[in-house]
Amino acid sequence: MGCTTQVWLEARMDGEGRMRFKVDSDSEITKGFSSCLIWLLDGAAPPEVLGVAAEDLAAVNVAGFPSKVRSRVNTWHNVLIGMQKKTMDCVGEREKLLQSLLR
Repeated sequence: MGCTTQVWLEARMDGEGRMRFKVDSDSEITKGFSSCLIWLLDGAAPPEVLGVAAEDLAAVNVAGFPSKVRSRVNTWHNVLIGMQKKTMDCVGEREKLLQSLLR
């Protein structure tokens, strides 16, 4: 979304209900930024992943850019949104599985 770089993001929920992420990219810079998000959120509970706001990333001011420049912050935002969508998918799948077990 708004970037020519490709990012491949995998997400799964482990047996303890924690989110596990893997990321790869065709850009070393994007791979590095994405790895920082993985470092922060891998092993987090779903509410923790979903509780991170895009504005939290703007405060990081990646690569020393002024806060008005969004080129690199977009990378963080897009990967974060992907992580949150995949987290919601995992939560939904787990809830469906639990409902089917309870029937």
